[in-house]
Amino acid sequence: MAWMVRLAVVLLLIVSGALPRVVLAADSNDCASQSQFAPPGTLHITKAKIAGAATERVSLYGQVPAAGADNTTSGYVLGGDAVDHVYDCGDYAYVRFHGKTRTTTGWVSRNRVTLLGTPYVPLPEGAEALCAGVQDAVNAKHAAGWTNLDVLPSSQIPEGGFNVDADPELSQGNGTVPSFTPFDIGNRHVAAIDYSDGGTCPSESIYIWSGDLKRRLSPADVVSRDPVRLHYGGEDWAMDLGEHIVSIKGRPMMLSSGTGGDFELSAIDETGDMQLVCHGRDVALRKQTVISGSDTALCDAVAAHSLKPIAMQAVTPANGKALLRTDQIKDVPGHFTLSQTGMADLDNSGTKRPVGIVTHQWDFGGGCGSDATLQLPVLLDQAGRADPSGKTFQADYKSLLGEPGDIQWGSRTRSIRLIEFQGATYVEVVNLDLTDAKNVADAPVESVWKLTRTDAKQMCTLQTHHYVVSTPSNQEKELSY
Repeated sequence: MAWMVRLAVVLLLIVSGALPRVVLAADSNDCASQSQFAPPGTLHITKAKIAGAATERVSLYGQVPAAGADNTTSGYVLGGDAVDHVYDCGDYAYVRFHGKTRTTTGWVSRNRVTLLGTPYVPLPEGAEALCAGVQDAVNAKHAAGWTNLDVLPSSQIPEGGFNVDADPELSQGNGTVPSFTPFDIGNRHVAAIDYSDGGTCPSESIYIWSGDLKRRLSPADVVSRDPVRLHYGGEDWAMDLGEHIVSIKGRPMMLSSGTGGDFELSAIDETGDMQLVCHGRDVALRKQTVISGSDTALCDAVAAHSLKPIAMQAVTPANGKALLRTDQIKDVPGHFTLSQTGMADLDNSGTKRPVGIVTHQWDFGGGCGSDATLQLPVLLDQAGRADPSGKTFQADYKSLLGEPGDIQWGSRTRSIRLIEFQGATYVEVVNLDLTDAKNVADAPVESVWKLTRTDAKQMCTLQTHHYVVSTPSNQEKELSY
C-alpha cells in the first residue's frame, strides 16, 4: 500500500508543480484504501494511552483493517502503554509506540485510544537553540550551506555484511547499499545505511539499523514523515535526494536535501526513530553585502540597489529569433533569442550604440532534468541583429556565465541589467533562482562586470542569499516543501 500513497503524491506533484499537501479527512471513503500510514506530511501528534489491562495485548495493523483484506498485524501494544496518536480513519487510529529498543507504528481500534492532551509538534529539548546554532553554521563562508556542517564519515559495507533482501521494503526496489555510517545514540551503537537507487538520477536515502547491520530500526513510516523525501520521492521513485548523518553540537542528526539549498534536519533516538527538528530555507538577500570588488563606491551602490537600470524595450517572440544571425551554435545545446533592445555604451568606447540582450534557453528531461535560462548583452549590427556565434559574444559569455556548452549541467536562471555609474556602463548578472515571482527588480545581483572591446572585467561579487533555520511551529500541521 505504501506505493499507492507515493503514487498519489507523484501525480499531485506533476499537476501542481509543488509538494502536495495530502490530507485525508477521517470520514473520507479514501482514507482506508489509501492510508497504510498516516497521511504523508502529518506533523502533529497527541499524547495518548491504550485502554485495557496491563497484560492485555492490543493488535496493531499494518493498514486500516477492511473486510476481505489481509489485515496483517504489525505488532501489538499493551493496555496502559503510552503512544503518540497521529490520525483517525473511521474506527481506527494511527499510533506510534516508542519502546526501549524500537519504535512500532500501526493502526489500532480507536476506542482503545484515550487522548491525554491537545495536538502539538514534538520537538526535543533545546530544539530552538539547536536550530539557531545550525543557522549560524550554514551562514558562515558567505552562506556556503550545509556543507559547513560536520558530516560523519561513512565506510564501505564489508562483503556479506548487509543483505538488502533482509528488508521487505527496500528489497522491492533495484537499489544497493554501498556504505554505512556507524555512530552512537546515547548508550546504543547503531548504523545508518546508505540506500542508493542508482539510475541516471541517483538518490541516497538513509535508514537506521542496529550496529551489527542485522536488524532495521527505522519505523515503517519514515518516508511519510520527511518533507524532503516526500518532495523527491522516498525510496520507490526518488530522484536527486541526498541524505547524510551530521554532528550538531555532538549530536548525530540526519540531514536531508535535494536540488537547491533547502534542507531538513531530523533528530535520531535510541530506537532508530527520526523526528523533524529544523527547517533550513535558502532565501534571497534583500540587503546584500559585498564579498569582493575593485571599485568600492560602485559595489556599495549596487548592493544598495540604488542604481537605475538603463531602459530597454522588449522584443516580441516572433522577432526575437528573426533578429539573430543564428539561433543555434554548433556543440552548444539550447536555443538563442533576442529578448530586449536599447541604446548603451556597452563596450565603454565613449559612444552609445544599439544593444540587445540575448536569452539562451535549455530544457532537458534526461537524468535529473535541467532547465536553464541565461542572458547576455551584445552589440547589434547595422541591421539591428545579434550574433551569438561571434567571438566577442562567446568570450563575454564564458567570462560572465561559464562555457556556453555547460548550460546543460544544472538548472539556473540568470538575467542581465545594464547600469551606468560615474560615466561608465556596467553589466549586472542577476540571480533569479531564489525569487518566486522571477521578478528582476527584486532579485539579488550576483556579480558586476565592465565590458570593453578586448575583455570583460569583474568589478564586484555580492552575496545573494542566506539561510533561515527554524523549528516547525504548532501551527504547521502538515509538512511543506
